[in-house]
Formats: sequence, C-alpha cells, structure tokens
Amino acid sequence: MKKNLLYLTVYLLSFPHFLFSYSYEDYILYIKAKKQYQEQKYREAYERFSLLKKTFPYSQVQKSKLLDYYLGLTQYYLGQQEEAEKLLTKNILPAHMEERDYTLGKLYLEKKQFRQANLYFERLLSSEYSYSHEEMEKKIEDVLCKINPYYNAYFAAKFYQNFEHISDLKKQDVLEIFEYLASKGERENAQKFLLEFLRRNQGKKEDFFPFYSALIIHFLKTKSYDKVLQYANLFSKLDIRAEETHDFYLLQKARAYRHKKEYVKAVSCYEAIQNPKYKSDASLELAAIHYSLENYDTVIQLLEKKSPKNTRDLKLLGNSYFIIKQKEKFLSVAQKIEERESNAYENIMFHYFITNPEATVDKDNSLAFTNFLVRHYLSDLYPFDDSNVVKSTFLEYEKLKDFVSIQDRDLVELEIKNSHFYYKTEIEAACAVSNFYEKFALYDLAYQNAKKNASLFSRFRNSISLLFPRYYRELIQKYALQYGIAENILNTLILLSSEWNSNYEKENKIGLFALDFRNTPEPSQLKNPEFSIEMACQKIKKIQEKYPGALASMIVFLYGENYYKELIWEENGDISLKKISDVSMKYEIQQLILHYCFYKNLYPNELNSPSLAYHF
Repeated sequence: MKKNLLYLTVYLLSFPHFLFSYSYEDYILYIKAKKQYQEQKYREAYERFSLLKKTFPYSQVQKSKLLDYYLGLTQYYLGQQEEAEKLLTKNILPAHMEERDYTLGKLYLEKKQFRQANLYFERLLSSEYSYSHEEMEKKIEDVLCKINPYYNAYFAAKFYQNFEHISDLKKQDVLEIFEYLASKGERENAQKFLLEFLRRNQGKKEDFFPFYSALIIHFLKTKSYDKVLQYANLFSKLDIRAEETHDFYLLQKARAYRHKKEYVKAVSCYEAIQNPKYKSDASLELAAIHYSLENYDTVIQLLEKKSPKNTRDLKLLGNSYFIIKQKEKFLSVAQKIEERESNAYENIMFHYFITNPEATVDKDNSLAFTNFLVRHYLSDLYPFDDSNVVKSTFLEYEKLKDFVSIQDRDLVELEIKNSHFYYKTEIEAACAVSNFYEKFALYDLAYQNAKKNASLFSRFRNSISLLFPRYYRELIQKYALQYGIAENILNTLILLSSEWNSNYEKENKIGLFALDFRNTPEPSQLKNPEFSIEMACQKIKKIQEKYPGALASMIVFLYGENYYKELIWEENGDISLKKISDVSMKYEIQQLILHYCFYKNLYPNELNSPSLAYHF
C-alpha cells in the first residue's frame, strides 16, 4: 500500500501543475552557487552545484538544464575537461549559446583537438553587427588565425578594411562580411568591399546574383536611388541567370523610381513584372502608388484579383473600400485583418463602424482622425470580471508573490512558465503573467506576454493598458519635466524602439531608445535605463527646436530627417497617409500614430509639453 502511494505521489508530481517550486530552497542554493561562479570561486561553486544536484533531483532548475550548464562551466575552470565537455555538449540553452560555444572552443583548443575548436569558434562569427558581440569575435580572432591561416584574410577585411586578400575568401564569407559592415553602419566600406570583390571576378561565368542583389538592396536601404538604377541596369546584363532574375532587377528599379516620385517609370516597371516570385510585391506596391494618387478603383481592381492576400494587401484594400464608402466590403476586410492582427488601425475603424453603423467620417487616416477613433474605441470598452479566479490559480498567485525576492532572470522565466498562469487562456491568468514580470522589472518579458495576448487584452478596459505600458515611470517623469517633453512621446518611442528592452542591441543601436552608440563615449552605458532616457530626451529636445510638432519630432527621432522630408505635411502638423506611396513607410507611420494616440488617451493626465497642445 505504502509502495503504491509512493508511486502515485511521484506520478502526480510529474504533471506541470505539481512542478511548481513552493519552497525555493533549490533556487536559493542555485543562486548562491552561480554567484560564486561569477566571482571565480570555482571550488565553492562546484560544491554547491553538486549539492544541489544530489539534494534536489526533481528541481526545475535541474530539469531545465540550467544546473548542468553552470556545473559544466565550473568544471571547465577546475580543469575537469571530460566532465565539462559532457555537460556542455548535451545542454544547449539558447540564451547562453555564446558563452557555451566559446568555452567549448577553448576546451578543445587545450586538448589540441583543433578541428573541434575551430568548429565552435566559427559558430561565434556573425553576419550581423552588435557592439557586445564584436567584442567576442575580437577575443577569438588571434586563436582562429593560429588554428586556420584563412582567417587572417577574413578578419583583415572584416575589422581592418584591408581588402588585399579578398580573392582568397569564400563566397559565403564575402556576403557575410558585406552584411556585417553594412549593419555596422559602415556604408562606404561595405560598398567598396563588395564592388572590389566583383571587380576582381569580372568576366567569370559564375553565378554572382547573390552579390548583385545584396548590393542593390543595400543601395535601396541607404536611399541611393540613382545607384540602384545604375547597377540594376548593369547587373541585369552581366547576370548569367538573367532570364530567371530579370524581374528582380525590374522590381528594384520600380522601387527606386517610386522613391524618386517618377511614377510613370515606376508603374511601367511594376506592370512588366510577371515572375510569381516578385509579382506579389509588385502588385501591392503598384496598388500603393495608385492609392497615393487617389485612384481607388484601380487599387481595388489590382488587389481583389490577387490571391492569396497578405495582411498589407487587406489593409490597403480595406482603406480603399472605406474611402469610396463601400462600407460592407470594408467591414468584411477589416474582420479578416482582426483575425490576423490585433490593434491594427483598420480594427479600430471596424469597431467604430460596428458601434456607429450610421456614422459617416470623411477624413484621412491621419493623427486627428486616429485620435478620434481611439477615443471612441476606449470609451466603448468594459472591464473584465476578475472575481472568478479559480482556487489553484489563486494559490499559485500567492506562491509567486513569495518568489519576488529572487532576482534571477532565468529562474523567473522558469518559474512562471511552470506555473498554471502561463498556459491558461483566461484573461485573469494572462494579465497575471504580465503583472508578475513587471514585479521582477522584466519589462521586456511583460510586454512580450502582452503582445502574445493582444487580441485578448485589447478587449477590456482593465487590460488594454498592458499593451501600452508605462514602465520606468519615475525616471520618465523626472526627465520629461526637466526637458519639457510629453511623457506619452517618450513611452511611444520606447515601445517602438526596443519594446521596453533595456538590453536591446541591434546593429549600432543600443538600449531602451535604440540610440546610436557611436555618439556615446561609453556604449554600455546606454543599457542603463536612466542614462538612455536622459540621452534620448536631449536628442528629442534638439529635434523639437527644429520640428516642434509631436508627430514630426517622433518621426525624425525614429527614422531620420530625410524620411521626414519625403512626407506631405499639413499646416497644423498633421499628415496625409493617403499620399504616401511607400507601403512600409505608410504602415510604420500608421503604427506610430496609433500607439501615440493610445498613450494620449489612456493617460490624459500625464505631463504634456505646452508646445504640443495644439495637436488635439
């Protein structure tokens, strides 16, 4: 009987509901051991990790492989290579891949297994620049060059703009180095590098389309439209796959002409495209030109026959139906958009016309109109009833409150994902996950959970604010007041720049506001929320001296002054989205306006700069 009871207990404990760590003694022991590892007290860390492994065999920290990962690292530094190799090769944690691969590379190097060392070090090479990862690549530069002389030419081109031995590089590495330099913001070096490679290979009957296409797309991204046209014409003649790739070059030329506002030439290129691989994009972009020219019947004709339709097709089609007052067709399309994307602009319009079926609004989807729609949308929301939380969820809520003192990102994610909250679909449980992430100041995770539940959170008055949160409130209030900047501008810019991730890193952008680290003496400071907020306020204040309007200043901050100049502005600082022919630009600005309007209407009592008051 006792034996059966024991089996039953073990069986029940194997289910997720019972995997919740109520005592946290295992977590406390893990945190102490991890701290000793970080302080390079490897013997003490090893003893604690080993004790944890023996004492808590069913601990989530052990089942998640976190324990074995740190135990493996510790054993490496204690010289226990065989044990370290065994644990590190079988425990792969995405958040810790860089340190794992670097450690295994060093381990195999010490064992003189150069092929294996080379394999793990090579995995640390990236085609996308980031400030912190470049430091890692520079750590392995000398080692890789000693193992494999090939990397002398590789790093000479990548780090030192020495292209002398470019012909010795593998084609894939040429592309990766080009992408790396481009993502780092070294436009001239990236172009010079790839053009030099193509010059040295001139006349060869080989497939260079990947290089041709990469260079042309780079010119398009950097707004070098004349170069797009120049090289598209040249490469279309040199390309040995010309028949297959002809429409690619036409598409890029059409885009360049569209940006130059040479619409007749752009339309001619778009209409000539027949390859299905490029025709879908061409049809949408051609429709966008006609939309900006107010040829709504042509837009509808182009997009109605397109199949399948993506979300952007539906948005442009829905907006066209709306403008020419085909309300039933607009509502039908808006409903399809709602199924795919929560909080889209079209969904807000959809809601308005459902609740106001006789309304007629004859305005462009601009700042003023979007604000009007958002205000009505929020006024119609009602709160959910949170009195029906089931007992088991309530118990877990109480236990998670006790867990707040444990400040370890890995453990917080682990504990919440093993609670009932994470997998429940009820609004109460989904909100609880975001609220708990907030308690641990893991604001990026709180927002990601809100995004995951956007279709649910957007329906209720007491949950929609989780989609438009106000984190770092004291800091934002402090610097908003100091620099005279509206808090809702700062909140909007953070959400769109980094989604509340203070450790955000992409290309040369770092921190909450994705600021360019090249303008900062110590780049790592940008990961400090207070430093990032103050630097952003200084930048915004400077922008507002030239562009005082809220929308204008945000667009210049996010996308740059040239982007601003491509737009058509009204005298009151509003904007006409209908006249934007670039699909990506249209929806970027539409989302910016939508988020800004939600912040203004959800938090009307926030500090607002007097110079911005005339907008609403």
